[in-house]
Amino acid sequence: MKTKLLLLFSLITFSNFAQTVPSYVPKSGLIGYYPFDNNANDISGNLNNGTVNGAVLTQDRTGKSNSAYSFDGISNYIDVNVTNIPQGNAARTISGWFKTNTPNSGENGDVSIFNYGSLSRLRRFGLTIYSKGYLQTTTGPNQVGDDFYVNNFNYLSNDWYFFTLTYNGTKVSLYVNGVLASEKAANLSTLNNIFRIGKRISGDTTNEYFKGTIDDIGIWNRALTSQEILAMYVDAPERLDLYTLIPDANFEQKLIELGIDTDGKNGKVLTNNIKNVKSLEIDTRTVADLTGIEGFTALETLVCSGKTAIRFEGGDGKLTTLDVSKNLNLKTLDCNSNQLTNLDVSKNPDLRTLNINGNKITSIDVTKNLYLYKLSTSLNPLTTIDVSKNLNLNILDVSGTKLTEIDVSQDIALTNLNISGINIPTIDVSQNINLTSLYCDGTNSLTSLDLSKNTKLYALSCTYNKITSLDLSKNLALTRLFCESNQLTTLDVSKNTALTELNFSDNKISSIDISKCTSLTNLNCTNNLLTDVNLSANTKLDKAILDKNSFTTLDVSKNTALKTLWCGENQLTSITLPESNTLEVLYLNSNKFTALDISKYTALKEFVCSTNQLTAIDVSKNTALTFFIAMKII
Repeated sequence: MKTKLLLLFSLITFSNFAQTVPSYVPKSGLIGYYPFDNNANDISGNLNNGTVNGAVLTQDRTGKSNSAYSFDGISNYIDVNVTNIPQGNAARTISGWFKTNTPNSGENGDVSIFNYGSLSRLRRFGLTIYSKGYLQTTTGPNQVGDDFYVNNFNYLSNDWYFFTLTYNGTKVSLYVNGVLASEKAANLSTLNNIFRIGKRISGDTTNEYFKGTIDDIGIWNRALTSQEILAMYVDAPERLDLYTLIPDANFEQKLIELGIDTDGKNGKVLTNNIKNVKSLEIDTRTVADLTGIEGFTALETLVCSGKTAIRFEGGDGKLTTLDVSKNLNLKTLDCNSNQLTNLDVSKNPDLRTLNINGNKITSIDVTKNLYLYKLSTSLNPLTTIDVSKNLNLNILDVSGTKLTEIDVSQDIALTNLNISGINIPTIDVSQNINLTSLYCDGTNSLTSLDLSKNTKLYALSCTYNKITSLDLSKNLALTRLFCESNQLTTLDVSKNTALTELNFSDNKISSIDISKCTSLTNLNCTNNLLTDVNLSANTKLDKAILDKNSFTTLDVSKNTALKTLWCGENQLTSITLPESNTLEVLYLNSNKFTALDISKYTALKEFVCSTNQLTAIDVSKNTALTFFIAMKII
């Protein structure tokens, strides 16, 4: 009969334990749990019930009646005789919730949340609040070198705070609102098993009575992990409904400044305040952790960037991780110039714009982002990327990465492509008939470029390659052409009548016809083999850089809009300058001039004519000059 009763009692106790301890509370090692629902009983199954001395039941942090205890700061406390409480140097964890706004101005300035042991050095284990609003550990009769305090919040603000104090046998660690606040090495030797809440343990005349509310005290015979502690704070049903954890103080400060966080700096934000926010911009030079962003469930635009970055080394932003798996409505994500090594956007199907420039990401999967319009990954050590599924992609920038190949044949909507600064031997853009801009600078490996299908192209930059020929006869919309530093010997732009900017410097071109390019405003043909150039039809020309060729004469008389002319290091003996008075910058150095007349060009600000055969130069009329160099050839 006794055996049956014992078995029945055990089953009832186990059932009670399993049903009543909240699911987010770790069960392993739990020796006491006190939700203070109508009483101070232990629901862990160990029956370590508390004895209430004057404290009265009140509302808990969710507003539920008779679910927390209120202490008057005069005589109230709760004692629990925990027979199996960790003693000596054993590992342990104590957690709970409190709120107060009343300091202890007398005694030693402390009010006690909980403590047990004895009033000797390293034989007490507890948590108190100092009169300045600090939260501090207690391992002896008074604050000594073995203890520490944290002042990351004002703990006298009458806000609810979740504390967790752990000891693993070598150090005491204090967590606030699920996040580690501080820790310190210690060698505890705790004695006695009276666990006291709201008052200092017995042994002298100091009381440290607590005035405020305490709830949900838990006791374990092991040190909980940081993940378990965070889960108790975040996963509690009332937490999910009411608050979202914001552990980064600078992130919370920004939310306060934006008027999103309205309940002060306390490591959390009301979930109702963030769940409808659609746009958020954070400077990650100061914010290192965006934990809490998961609560912004309506977010459509997230900008969380630094300002500068070094290729393959990341940027000045401090983000090392970013979880946007809960931001299902995200359309724009800009996380440039951080220290991210990976990023998962598989849960963001509506993403239109993704900018991850200047991080340390080696690969990224965008195959689920079918609506992606813009993708920019520059300066990352990216070695592979698949954009074959991104049929809506218009803008792709993979410049300065470690890619050695890229297939854009499926991206027929592509209008802007930047593959500059990567070692790629060839690029096929024959399927990209909507392409308007192509940048493939500095690859040092391209030898040819077929643009015959890209009839909408208006901007082409293919500098610093090994291209020997360039057929632009089909690219009638071209307005900007930069092909400097290649191996071109000829260049036909007679069909490119819309050109406004042309740079083919540092090639081996001996002749050029730009007479049909009547819209040209900028021309650079430095360091070629030119002996003559006819600019008479280019009346809109504003800037011409003609250095390092073999010109002997030059006529720019019809270029009445010309403001800047450089033609140094040629063989010039004569020059016919513009009929208008528009010139502001004129460089004629290292030629063979014996005489020059610039007296009519009163707008001239810079003039260099050094290393010629001049014996004199009159600049008395050029009163606007701010930079002038003239030296007789030796």
